[in-house]
Amino acid sequence: QAASLGKGWVVQVGTFKNPDGANRLAAKLKSLGFVVYIEPLQLSTGPMSRVRIGPELLREDALAQQLRLQEITDFNGAVLRFP
Repeated sequence: QAASLGKGWVVQVGTFKNPDGANRLAAKLKSLGFVVYIEPLQLSTGPMSRVRIGPELLREDALAQQLRLQEITDFNGAVLRFP
């Protein structure tokens, strides 16, 4: 629902220079039941890939996803505005 509205919240799990690392993490998180996407990003140092959970319409829902992430993985994640 947040994606269709074009606003909301995500949990950013990691940023990778190597797309293979991003793809591996995304696959692991999907296998754990998270809704995950990879966002390509162009920085002055070159292309990067952000791994994000969501988006969620409500910040509270994104915070709940972040807590679940912390409970079942080694990742903390950061709740950020979407897009």
